[in-house]
Amino acid sequence: MASTSPPSLVTATPTVAEDGLVTLLVPDGSVLVALLGDAGPAGRWAAASMSGATLAAPEFALFEAANIFRRQVISGRLDATQATLAHADLVDLPLQLWPYAPLSGRSWELRHNLTIYDASYVALAEMLGASVITLDTKLGDAPRPHRLLQTVACDAMIAATAVANGLPLYTVNPTDFAEIDGLDLRAVPHADH
Repeated sequence: MASTSPPSLVTATPTVAEDGLVTLLVPDGSVLVALLGDAGPAGRWAAASMSGATLAAPEFALFEAANIFRRQVISGRLDATQATLAHADLVDLPLQLWPYAPLSGRSWELRHNLTIYDASYVALAEMLGASVITLDTKLGDAPRPHRLLQTVACDAMIAATAVANGLPLYTVNPTDFAEIDGLDLRAVPHADH
């Protein structure tokens, strides 16, 4: 559920962790919508994943998120008041916005595997040395030269469900979930090994 003020969990200035590293994330529209308009597991996962991080996105991410809010109102998934509050929070969100021009070359190179929209998120993450964070399975599952996409939608929903219900998560892929705060992660051996 949206509030009348922007969340304090993100910052427009770099956040330096105890190890001296800056956490820089590139959230796509699906994660921005979850953060600002979803009180369920996806919203909690988005908030936990971006807590304390510096955020950057292509400028069109705001248009994309606003359009998703619009569609949610039309479909009845979000009431008009919640959408209006979420939209106001979106506009006030401390997010470094990037124009298309510096991303255009790399975005075009990625056009064979991604839409130009999704490629722009990846291009920005590559340029900044950041990670894309998404709930979009198409973007999360796309072939890529580097492991820039932090979490795909299925993994995100599994982790969010575990965190929301205080349950441990047993997995053969613990590195896929290692950076999710509040997750009781338990590695298990793969059946084939």
